[in-house]
This record gives sequence, C-alpha cells and structure tokens, in this order.
Amino acid sequence: MSTAQPLEIKVVYSATGRGPSIRTAAAPRVHHGRALLLIGVMNLIIATGLCYGIWWRVDQFMYLRLIYTARVMDESDLDKVATQMFGIPPETRDTTPDASSSGAVLPGESMKTDEAPRIVGETAQQVIVVSAYGWLTLATIACCAVALCGGAALGRAGGRLARVIGVLFACGCLLILWWAAYGVWAEHGMAFRPTQLRVGMSALVLLTALVGLAIGRGVRGLTRLAGVLLILSALGSVAGLYLGAQCGALHPEQSSYVFMAIVFIAHSAWGWILLPVATRVRR
Repeated sequence: MSTAQPLEIKVVYSATGRGPSIRTAAAPRVHHGRALLLIGVMNLIIATGLCYGIWWRVDQFMYLRLIYTARVMDESDLDKVATQMFGIPPETRDTTPDASSSGAVLPGESMKTDEAPRIVGETAQQVIVVSAYGWLTLATIACCAVALCGGAALGRAGGRLARVIGVLFACGCLLILWWAAYGVWAEHGMAFRPTQLRVGMSALVLLTALVGLAIGRGVRGLTRLAGVLLILSALGSVAGLYLGAQCGALHPEQSSYVFMAIVFIAHSAWGWILLPVATRVRR
C-alpha cells in the first residue's frame, strides 16, 4: 500500500462568476539556516587554526630556519634580511638557546646532508626572502578568505540583526586596529617586533570575519573562492619547502616527497571540502 500523501487540491470560486479555479498547495521551502550556521562556525574554526599555524608556528619556524642559515648568509646578511623581513634591528634579534632547542640551524652550524645546496650566495638570499614573503602573503589571503566566508554564512543565517551587529563590530575592530598600528609605527617604525606583527595579522583575520558578517551574502561564491585559495596556498607551502631545501635551509626529511605530500594534504583538506559544499549553498 502506498504511504504517499495525497495531493491537496483547493477549489476557489471567483466572485466574478467566471467559474472555479484550481490551485495546488505550494511545497514547503527547505530551511538552510542550520546548514549556513554550520558552514559559518566551521569556517571560523578553520580560519582561527590557520591563523595560529601560519603566524604563531610557521612564522617562528621560518625566522629560525630560513633566516639563520649559515650556508647561504654571513652575519651581516643575516642582520640585513632579518630587518627587512621582520622589522628587527640587529641588536634586538633573539639568539637565545631557545632557537637551537627548536631545531633551527644557527650561524656556524652546518646542515647534515650528503648533497650541497643547489642555490647559494646572494641568489639563495633572494630566494629565501621571496619564498617566505610569498608564502606568508598567499597563506594569509587564504585564511582571510575562509574567515570572510564564515562570517558571510553567519550573517546570512542570522538575518538583518546579525548583519547590523557585524557592521558595528567591524567598524570598532577597524578603528582599534588602525589605532594600534599607528602607535606601533610611531614608536618603532619598521623595527617592530615579530609578536606585534603576529597580533596585527590575527586582528586582520578577525576584521575580515566581521566584514563577512556585515555583508551576509554571496556565500556560494565566497565558499568557492576560499576553497580555491586554500588549495593554492597549499601548493605554495610545497613550493616553499622545495625552495628552502634547494637553498640548504631545511633538513632532508623536511623536504622529502612524503613530507611535502603530507603538508599539501593537511593544508588543502578543508579547501577540497569547500568546493563541493559551494555547489549546494544558496546564493
């Protein structure tokens, strides 16, 4: 016996005497509020984890491993590049034993490898700086895209009230960030400390999420964009590892194909999830 519900037919008589008209009841609309809420929360969690990993873990690793590389730089070059990349004057650079305990290669040490680096000298210095800058920029853009997507999904799910709250908090966060950046610049100039830069980048990711909350629309496009940028930044991670190894700045186990594959999968995993999710999200 079929358990399907019978089609409900309503007969409406017109007052003009033109006869009855038949209307079928509209199918109930699917509510996507919970799905948008889940997408928003998960994206904000991923963006937070990415921001922590990029600026509070990998950035420290690059400072120790890629800047303090005795094979490609002498001490004067270390001072110059450290100041250019991280805003740290030579007299304030951290050369405590913590650097050696983290596994970084300090000046005077040699990398334990059977192969000599293929890129040396000034070319190696330029490659290290460009690859470090490029990876940080690409990874931060991808992190902000994920945060923007998460905020937009929450703004869409929360309605007008959520978007108004997003506007207010975004304006407040922007003013605070501008005031803090101006204070750091007035006091330190380009000689700001790495911690100040990391705090500023974390605040930028938060600001991006609040902007997405204020927008509250375009979730499908932002979801697709975040997925693509995450995959591209994962490719940037692999390229950075490869170039670092060619400059002699990494141990062989950190530039093996297996390790680079693991890094790519871990970094791009959420991006591969977002791409199919984007096709099921309403505009």
